[in-house]
Amino acid sequence: MLDPAGASVGEAPEIPRDDLRRLFRHMLKMRVLDQRMLSLQRQGRIGFYGTATGQEASVTGGACAWRDTDWVFPALREMGVALWRGTTIQEIVCQLIGNSGDVLIGRQMPCHFSDRRVRTVAWSSVIGTQLPHAMGAAWASKLLGDGAICIGYLGDGATSAGDFHAAANFAGVFKLPLVFFCQNNQWAISVPLSRQTASASIAIKASAYGFPGVRVDGNDILAVIAAARAAAERARRDPLARFRTWLGAAGMLDAADEERWTRELNDEISAAITAAEALPPPPIESMFTDVYKDMPRALEEQMRYAVAMGEGQKFEGTFPL
Repeated sequence: MLDPAGASVGEAPEIPRDDLRRLFRHMLKMRVLDQRMLSLQRQGRIGFYGTATGQEASVTGGACAWRDTDWVFPALREMGVALWRGTTIQEIVCQLIGNSGDVLIGRQMPCHFSDRRVRTVAWSSVIGTQLPHAMGAAWASKLLGDGAICIGYLGDGATSAGDFHAAANFAGVFKLPLVFFCQNNQWAISVPLSRQTASASIAIKASAYGFPGVRVDGNDILAVIAAARAAAERARRDPLARFRTWLGAAGMLDAADEERWTRELNDEISAAITAAEALPPPPIESMFTDVYKDMPRALEEQMRYAVAMGEGQKFEGTFPL
């Protein structure tokens, strides 16, 4: 839809003017948040952070195509999907810190965000494990007939994992309501795409499993939006510059808008950081609650022991097993 300079080269999908501006602001939010959170990580104030810089159009374009009733199974660089669906910046910062403001109560690693309220499911650092989960949820959705689809996000490296092939094969055989959304940024950490596959593209792999594969320029947000309404893959080049040029040419954005939004976003992020860093860690007993409906006696004893030790109290006897 857009050439690298931001000029129109195809018929754009029908998107209201206000939504187009919202799309750009959300990509800007992701870019600014990445810059600030990476700075926090380098300062040692959070433990880990995976940026999505250069992939904002793919994340945002896909996110706006899903319904609120759809389920998202993200990988490393899709926190922007949760942000689009209603998660706040402060909730993201709290998750990165792992404090009592974290919706996961500090139980998941930084940047491994999930939240039932926005139908975003926790992922594992093990590559590709979220794909069988997405496939299973899609199978459940088909059996229930609830009309929801599931979106399994992955990177190019995940297509080398067995979980991808198992999930894709099952999804194809049972015709599941599932979109595999692959962001191909050309590298799986340190392994280039040329060492991941001998196929002409990643999208072509879908044919072997009996469902369509669409290859789209992941840094052209209008193309991603159009393709994501069926299926979408691939990311390259800088999306903000291209969409900025296109919006500017259409009279929907000027430099003052971006400067104001950048200031507003930095202020919002600063406030979120201040509020998040002021919150205490999750209570010790949170490691034990929410696990069983009725807590077993042994676990109750372990919780009392852990709380007592955490408060500096003496606890008679050895740790109860």
